[in-house]
Order: sequence, then C-alpha cells, then structure tokens
Amino acid sequence: APTFNSSSPRWDFNSFDLGFSEEILERQGLRGTRLSHVVDTRFGNYTIKPSGTINPSPKFLGQWLVYALGGGNETAPAVADVVPEFALLVDHTVDCYQILGCKVDTMSLRFQAGQLIDCSVAMVAKTISGNETFTSAALGTTRAYEPYQSADVAFAFDLGGLVPVLLDGELTINNGLTARNAIGNLAADEIFPGNRRMVRFLGRAAFNADSLALVNDYIGAGASGGNSATITL
Repeated sequence: APTFNSSSPRWDFNSFDLGFSEEILERQGLRGTRLSHVVDTRFGNYTIKPSGTINPSPKFLGQWLVYALGGGNETAPAVADVVPEFALLVDHTVDCYQILGCKVDTMSLRFQAGQLIDCSVAMVAKTISGNETFTSAALGTTRAYEPYQSADVAFAFDLGGLVPVLLDGELTINNGLTARNAIGNLAADEIFPGNRRMVRFLGRAAFNADSLALVNDYIGAGASGGNSATITL
C-alpha cells in the first residue's frame, strides 16, 4: 500500500477530522448484578473515516480529482472503475498520525459568486497510527497553490437551448464506498464500492426569461432538445 514520504504533496486544510471510531463488544452473561465489569467487554472492529475542508488550488484539484475519479493524471483526471489507495500524514502539532489505505468516498466543490471555492473530502481508510514524525512539511509557494475563486469557474450549460445564469452551485462525486472486515483483524480488510457511484450538480440560477422558460419547459410539455453541461476550472 502507498505510504507518505518526502516526495508526497502537502496541503493546508482549513479543518481535518481523523474520523476514528471503535466498537465496544459486551458479553450478555449475568452474574447477579446489573453493573458492567471490565472483564465483560472487548474492543471490536474499528472504522477510520477521515474528512477535511480546504479552499482548493489547481495543484490540489489535479491530485485529488485523480483520487476521487480513479484515473488519469494531474492535468487530465479521468473516471476509472477502481479508485486508488493513498496515504495521509496528519500533523496536529501535539501529535502526528499516519493513515494508510485511504480512498475518497465523497468529494464536493461549492461555488458562490464573489467567494473562494470550498472543497470537502470524506474518505474511508484501513489503518491509523499515532506518534509519527515528519519534519519536512514545507507548503507550495507557486501560483499553482493559490486557491480558486468563483471568478475562475466557467459554467457552460445548454439545457434544451436555454442558458441559465448560475449564482452558486455544488458539484459532488460520490463513490459509495464500504469498508469490509474479515476474521482475524480489527481493521478493514478491503474497501470497495458498496453502492452505485454518482455525480450530482445542484445550482441556483438567476430569475430571467431563460430560467423561467426552462421551468415551464420541464413542467409543461417536457424538455425539448438535448441537455449538456460543462464546468471548467
């Protein structure tokens, strides 16, 4: 499995949650008391679902869209059947954690006029370890690491010949991942799509003749012509 090393890229997240949780198993026997003793419990399987938010840069999206879509490269991400595994090293100052076997479950990009683009990423991972050390953590300083803003986004919509003006929107990639546990290990044995993968876009359009005609078209006689949409960063 991939591990974090000196050549791995660094990202300055706005927030990050390790997402570690562990099940407590309790036996059902009775000893004439309602109190639960330490000998009656064991730790069971644990799950690791890291998540973070960031204002994405061209460099970030180039890397993480490959993680989310599964294929291609930094300049041309592409959809693939299997999303890749990767490793994370999370520096919380007081402690440093390495998370292995990560896969992107969902990735959302939110656009709003006059604001920086927001990105949230939710992952599923196999193992986590604390007390890690890594001293070289310089962040990128080139323009490729500058965050996107809404003015950098070009929306090209053709909905039956009607072109609405978008005020804000959200693009979500959902890989529907599920962690599988096997006998002999408390950590996840495998991470695979448990549901159909989906891509969804929600947007708020300005009220004008085109947007009104679009609503009437769908509510009334049904959409005429083909629909297409392109989002360019």
